[in-house]
Amino acid sequence: MYWYKNLPDQQIYQDLKSRDSASATIQRTFIEFLILAFLVLVAFILFSGFSYVDIRDQCFIKVRYDVLRGDRDSIIEALKVIKEEDYIFYRKFCANVNYIYEKRCTLGDDNSSKVEFIKTDGCYIKGSHAILIEPLDDRYYNKVDLRVEAIKKYGDLAIDYWYKEQL
Repeated sequence: MYWYKNLPDQQIYQDLKSRDSASATIQRTFIEFLILAFLVLVAFILFSGFSYVDIRDQCFIKVRYDVLRGDRDSIIEALKVIKEEDYIFYRKFCANVNYIYEKRCTLGDDNSSKVEFIKTDGCYIKGSHAILIEPLDDRYYNKVDLRVEAIKKYGDLAIDYWYKEQL
């Protein structure tokens, strides 16, 4: 007579009540939070692999390094040293520089067939938010110090340029 009451595909009132209870809702919300936190952590790790990220001071600088001859770690370490030694410059630098390229500086137009490299430790592209730093070989034992000098030198040029533009 009531043979359909105990079928497994029919939900009874107790099942619906337990599914909508407060503890089940909290458990689902906690699991969703963990999944979201994991995804944010993975995104942060991937993003910081290509950039210098300092969340506390809101400093995000993309570091494009030379894959064959470059050293991204020395650039990151130099930025950390600058933050410890000269915090005011660091904040101005973060506000005015978005890219650090590790490549050689050139003279002349990009359209010309003749490219002439400049023997320097870096350069600033006027009107951009980017500085270029010369790639260093493994023979340099003081890479971080050389990077700090170059970043400060060309960072000052970027800060001066954008400060004058704001006036």
